[in-house]
Amino acid sequence: MTAYKHVEEVTKNSQPASVDCDEDKSHGRHIIRLTSVFNVTHPFNTIWEHIKSYIKVERYGERDKKEYYNSAYYISSLVENAQTFAQKIRGHWKIENQLHWVKDVIFKEEYLPLTDFQAISNLSILQTIALNLFRGLGFLSITKGQRWLDNRWFRLCDLLE
Repeated sequence: MTAYKHVEEVTKNSQPASVDCDEDKSHGRHIIRLTSVFNVTHPFNTIWEHIKSYIKVERYGERDKKEYYNSAYYISSLVENAQTFAQKIRGHWKIENQLHWVKDVIFKEEYLPLTDFQAISNLSILQTIALNLFRGLGFLSITKGQRWLDNRWFRLCDLLE
């Protein structure tokens, strides 16, 4: 049996130690997140003996007037309640959405015709600097920051004064 199957089976056949429910209505969607934490009493195998918690996050609701359901499983060497794990998991996705999504969608990083590792790395660093610059200037929308700067590079010099 795989680790995934084991965690899935435990979460189906056991009572959670704690549960947290969070509801979010924004950006034209309605999402309910149900986070359940299961204490590990018997490790899956000796490789996983440091694992103390299994976490199941169920997301369901409506996006663009379409219903959806998604479940994800996590493992942790920590013993925490469901609310703490829910906050940590949401914090991770916030970083994912604020950095990687912007780099993929706004900067179109995945579609660049670069194959040289060093060139890709350098461009990624420059994009991260630009992202931090726009956020430091107070732009919540990177697109608005790009429009503000556009071809007016002198605005960067004005910031130094």
